[in-house]
Amino acid sequence: MKKSYFLFFLLLLSVVGSVSAEDVNITIPDTHSTSEWWVELTDTSLTTELVEYQLAPTQWGDVAPSITGIFDYRIYFNSKEDLARFCNIMSTSSDLAFGGAFTPYENGQLLPLTVVKIQESNNENKHTDDVFHLTTSHSGFIYTYTHAWGGVNSYSRILIDGVQYENAQSSTTIDSFNTGVITSTSDVEYIIWAEWYNGGGANLEGSFVIFDYVDYTITHENSYSADVTELYTPPMRYDLDINSNVNSFEVYSGDILLGTYDDGDMLPLPVGTHELTFKKGGYWDIPVTVEIVDSPVSINLNFIPSNYLYSITSDVEEINTYCYAQQIIPFSISPIKNSNGITMQFSGAEVLEVRDSVGTILAPDSNGRYEVGSINVDSSKSYTVKIATGPTLGTKNFVITATGYDLYGNVYQGIQTVSYICNELPVRITQPSSYVIGSNSVRVAEMQGETSTVITVELLKDGASLWNDNFDFGSYESHTFDFNIDDVGDYSLKFVSSGFSITLPISVENPISLVENTVTGSLGSTISIPVSVTNPLTVPQYYDIVIAPANSVNPLVNVTTTRISVAPGETKIVRPEAKLKEELDFDSYSLLVTVLSTDSSLSLMEEQVTLTIYSGGSSFIPVFDTDGSIYTNPYVIGTFVVVLSGGYILFRKKGMKKGGKSAKK
Repeated sequence: MKKSYFLFFLLLLSVVGSVSAEDVNITIPDTHSTSEWWVELTDTSLTTELVEYQLAPTQWGDVAPSITGIFDYRIYFNSKEDLARFCNIMSTSSDLAFGGAFTPYENGQLLPLTVVKIQESNNENKHTDDVFHLTTSHSGFIYTYTHAWGGVNSYSRILIDGVQYENAQSSTTIDSFNTGVITSTSDVEYIIWAEWYNGGGANLEGSFVIFDYVDYTITHENSYSADVTELYTPPMRYDLDINSNVNSFEVYSGDILLGTYDDGDMLPLPVGTHELTFKKGGYWDIPVTVEIVDSPVSINLNFIPSNYLYSITSDVEEINTYCYAQQIIPFSISPIKNSNGITMQFSGAEVLEVRDSVGTILAPDSNGRYEVGSINVDSSKSYTVKIATGPTLGTKNFVITATGYDLYGNVYQGIQTVSYICNELPVRITQPSSYVIGSNSVRVAEMQGETSTVITVELLKDGASLWNDNFDFGSYESHTFDFNIDDVGDYSLKFVSSGFSITLPISVENPISLVENTVTGSLGSTISIPVSVTNPLTVPQYYDIVIAPANSVNPLVNVTTTRISVAPGETKIVRPEAKLKEELDFDSYSLLVTVLSTDSSLSLMEEQVTLTIYSGGSSFIPVFDTDGSIYTNPYVIGTFVVVLSGGYILFRKKGMKKGGKSAKK
């Protein structure tokens, strides 16, 4: 026991304690007023007049509680000590007022109340020594009412942690109401010593009040023990599950420190509304209103460093999803003080969509920021962000960052990391090595041993459904979904069952393309247009390549169709040909090259080619291409003629003698 406690006990003894053997009546004030301390009577039908009528005749040992006012079923007191006196037994002949049917409050907060009554009496040579080993949630006060009497050569005493503050002996009778200090683990000792000599004996009766939840055990120093009755037990408590981004933070209820806690700790609280404040050095305080009804409650704390301004919170406690899924994360932004010019950014995953609280889709600026605007303190703005979970398994982090200004132009931030777990799918999806225009397929296998799992597969482009099908899978059953794709571009395959929903992005690239989109020919010549064709499938494919005029101006003798075949996995450059007319009016035309699948007549490619007419006529010198084929190109031939002519002239000059005559052979 600290020395300060001992001095405090002595002060209480000299000021608060009194010696009396007479009971006193309670005083009802003429003018009623409220205060910080009151009790609410369980019978809420009681009026002020009825409460006064019941209180007026009550008698109290030593001192009666001082009442400031009565308003129907509420009784207000002058101090917390007066409230404690009301909660103790009235006297040795009466227990609790109103039979204990009341609930104490302080500043609107329910006060947990424990009231224990003790009765010890010895009329012969006996020694009774009962020690209450108390455990409370925090240090505080103990309020005791005691009636003690000690006969000849007898005494009765009360000690708190070894410090005596109540003593009656040698025929002394004491009625007293006292206040003492206890720690979270204190011993309260009641001692009776009686020696039977000329009517000697001793007794000790009373009660103590602690505004807290109290666990206690009693040890007896001998075979004689007191009668102990717990007259008032605080209401049942329910755990407040505290989830926090930091550890070692303090929890206050008003000015009362409830303790120091870590992430994941439980704080037991009684039913009711609790105004709590969570504090940690270097962080902003977090005030929280907690409503406890009749079951455990969980809260999420996001401690913000004091150099940050924004609290970003999400109601999602745990996200378990799948790869290639789309996950919606709700969150809200609230500032510690008034703030403006707020923007938000995201990192860690592809953002598919951001919406505000009314569902409006927000567009980012060129730097990927989304406008929030201004938010005043004690208010917030709510949003949802839809992200793509990506292809990899495991725990991933998605980061939300808010940046803005206070009223003085200082820049602040707030950062919140949301973790999510990508789990393995309960099915196996086998995709082709590439998706193509035409027929495609995916194979799905059930992997969990479920007897009935309906899976729907849907093909989408830009959010619009193009095809869907479903299948009811048996245990470990497989099924192939076949579908067609009509054009190149980006698509997605959506797989939905009762247990998951994922979207796989797919892309269809054209396996057929023009090598060049220009071609040159002369009147009446035959032109060839190189086309690259790849067969991504596992079986040979057959194609028709059609060369036709792109409009009504036709430079061709006729439309030509060339049929080709390509082996599985091969890429081939083919050169379908077309004959030009002998007479043409223009020097440039547009041709249309179309590649069709012979199996489905599906158009796999439609591209325009620009035809330029060479005015020099048809060339007659064969020129070999890189693949060994022969084609006529007037520009190449023209260049070839110039080179031959230049060589001939050079030869003639070198073969001439001075004076201009030819050298003799």
